[in-house]
Amino acid sequence: MTAIRTPTILITRPAQQAAALAGELQRRGFETFSEPMLEIRPVSHQLPKDVQADALIFTSARAAAHWQDIPPELLQKPVYTVGEKTAAALKKKGFRNIAATAASATALEAVFKRESAQNTLPENMLHICGRDRAHHFDVKNTKITTFTVYSAVRAENFTKNLQSLLHNEKIACVLFYSVRTAENFIRLSKNYELTEKYGQITAICISTRTAQAIKDVQWGNILTAEKPDHAHMLHCIEQQFR
Repeated sequence: MTAIRTPTILITRPAQQAAALAGELQRRGFETFSEPMLEIRPVSHQLPKDVQADALIFTSARAAAHWQDIPPELLQKPVYTVGEKTAAALKKKGFRNIAATAASATALEAVFKRESAQNTLPENMLHICGRDRAHHFDVKNTKITTFTVYSAVRAENFTKNLQSLLHNEKIACVLFYSVRTAENFIRLSKNYELTEKYGQITAICISTRTAQAIKDVQWGNILTAEKPDHAHMLHCIEQQFR
């Protein structure tokens, strides 16, 4: 196989995030190709009048973006978030009280359990989220109610352009920012009988769970970000190709 001089990086994130990431990578000198594995769609939603919410949970900035007609009284509630970007998005929405920000849902659950042990965790929490959740919180003595504001729908095919790039081994690296994205990419790869072409490709995953989702395919290399965030994904790319 002829070496790829300028690495072409395949971005599998939803369209809006893919466009921003592509621009960032191109400014760093990489070629990119975007093929979203999930399409984000708003879900019609109305918060039940009898819902109890002493505090709110947001595990993605996407949930913050899609929640419409937020009751003003909830803007004052303590908010627990995953990621600094999520916290920043919530502040722009008018939320005043960011109680805790963790690097991952697993880390946030550890915060819940610690506060629960200290009897400081609110009894009723509202998790604003997508229809398919990667993490289900389980905390004693606290009721966590989910409120769905968007869905992430799987892509059902690879475009002709992507099929050609993969078949002709023109992709040097694939980025996976979520378990569902990774699972769908593998599913479609098998449908198109392309997995045998991945032996020279580096897969970069945001978490160990995401990496686990692609391990039944033979890759050139699988790298996992040291921390599950965008900055550490970029660091992996730079370490691999610079």
